[in-house]
Amino acid sequence: MLHTIKLSMAALIILYQQLALADCTPDIDGKSSRLTRLNLNTEECRTIDPSPLALLEMTVEFPSAKVVPNAIGDRYMLFWLKEVDVGYSVIGSFEGLTPTREENGLFIYKRGGYTSLHFSGSDGESVAISQMGISWVARRMFHGLAVSYQYRATHTDFKAMDEFALEFLERIIID
Repeated sequence: MLHTIKLSMAALIILYQQLALADCTPDIDGKSSRLTRLNLNTEECRTIDPSPLALLEMTVEFPSAKVVPNAIGDRYMLFWLKEVDVGYSVIGSFEGLTPTREENGLFIYKRGGYTSLHFSGSDGESVAISQMGISWVARRMFHGLAVSYQYRATHTDFKAMDEFALEFLERIIID
């Protein structure tokens, strides 16, 4: 009897987890898009800000990877996701430039007092990062989507931040 109760509880827990992560379907200007089906719970889905520019904006708490209402600070990343045409390049702005230096696979550029860099993410995609005031803004492709994410300049392990972004995207994007 106790064994049956344990199995029933396990089945209920699995069912609850599946329901808690139901598909999120934000309305992006009435358009059909891969961005209109996300793997987020209802609470997280409510925080997404769809734009008439066919892009999604969301704030993600770091390191919990929970989507939260708009927030600013050291423990938040702001994500923008957009469908783009084939051939879109996130590193086009680096073409013809010579890096100031290279460290551990990071190609670093200094222009007008600002730092920009690019590297290959763990998935093989190019990642371009630019300094913007007290923040870094990273741009990359993910399964045919252009992704930008912004975080505080206090975080300087660029590859770790990109890995966090990749893990988050893997969790929420339904192919």
